[in-house]
Amino acid sequence: MTPLTSLLGVSDSHHSAVTATNSSHWNAPGLEALNGTGVVGPALWNGTRTRLKMLNGSGMTLSGGPSVRSSYVTSLYFALSSLTSVGFGNVSANTDSEKIFSICTMLIGALMHAVVFGNVTAIIQRMYSRRSLYHTRTKDLKDFIRVHRLPKALEQRMMECFQTTWSVNNGIDVSE
Repeated sequence: MTPLTSLLGVSDSHHSAVTATNSSHWNAPGLEALNGTGVVGPALWNGTRTRLKMLNGSGMTLSGGPSVRSSYVTSLYFALSSLTSVGFGNVSANTDSEKIFSICTMLIGALMHAVVFGNVTAIIQRMYSRRSLYHTRTKDLKDFIRVHRLPKALEQRMMECFQTTWSVNNGIDVSE
């Protein structure tokens, strides 16, 4: 059996019947039984009539249906809407121009989303880098005091001086 015939449940024999269930993927009430001429009854695929015909008993071919361009636009639309949406709503694009407009809108929205969250992340990262620098310098000062065994009074004065200087200039050295 060819892949298409095995997918549809059709054998290469002209006398077998197609047994398909009502599937929402086909947007149709199902495939009709194969008649003696080897033609499957009408089924709807994307709003157009499609007929499956046997080719010399060797396999099946799909004729009619949407164009290749329309199929690619629909595939891209489906992929982008799946990636960028939250999965609710029943309004969708039907024509190719609506789908292309929706694709452009989704791409612009995803770009704006990335820019906004990227900038917010950069702001938060800068804020945390300043805090990290403060803690690193405080630890270095405490290590210096511990290694040199400075008196408690001098330790307290040095820590207060460092904290006051930091609060005034936020760790920015004007001489640098």
